[in-house]
Amino acid sequence: MSKRITLKTEVLLDGLKFPESPRWHDDKLWFVDIEDHKVMTVDLNGNTETILELSNQVSGLGWLPDNR
Repeated sequence: MSKRITLKTEVLLDGLKFPESPRWHDDKLWFVDIEDHKVMTVDLNGNTETILELSNQVSGLGWLPDNR
């Protein structure tokens, strides 16, 4: 017999231009907004933070094994 799992979805953040490269790290969702040239985070309460803003496009995001 199979089990059905029902999940609740909720929008935590909208109004982004081109979000990409989502990564879960340190209890936050990290991502880049390519067209807005930003690296941002959002937590499960909807709190956002702009970590880095550049004059050129940002593309890709990740951590090394030692968390750098």
